[in-house]
Amino acid sequence: MRYPNLAKLLREEHKSAGSIRQVCKKAGISNASFYNFTDGDTEPDLETLQKIARGFGVTIGYLVGEEHKSPSPPPELSLEKKMLWDMVQNMTDDEALELLVEHRRKKRHQ
Repeated sequence: MRYPNLAKLLREEHKSAGSIRQVCKKAGISNASFYNFTDGDTEPDLETLQKIARGFGVTIGYLVGEEHKSPSPPPELSLEKKMLWDMVQNMTDDEALELLVEHRRKKRHQ
């Protein structure tokens, strides 16, 4: 299998979500694709890999086994902070810095 972490991620998400339908919705894939990818019958194209990576807040590098998975947010964070955590995980360093500068600027003017 060229994408060693893909099946692992989908299975982990299924275990935590409890529903294949929820996992598929988050990943932007069909139920048939879920089974094909977890069984290793087929592999996604680049566009599908990108959707899955965005949906789960990981990189394509992680899915193909070239990187480690980004850390999960601490469980005690509020839903809003977890959403922000997920958003930042998908940003470039420049985008994250820009967001931080903008946040600090707004905070000074409050």
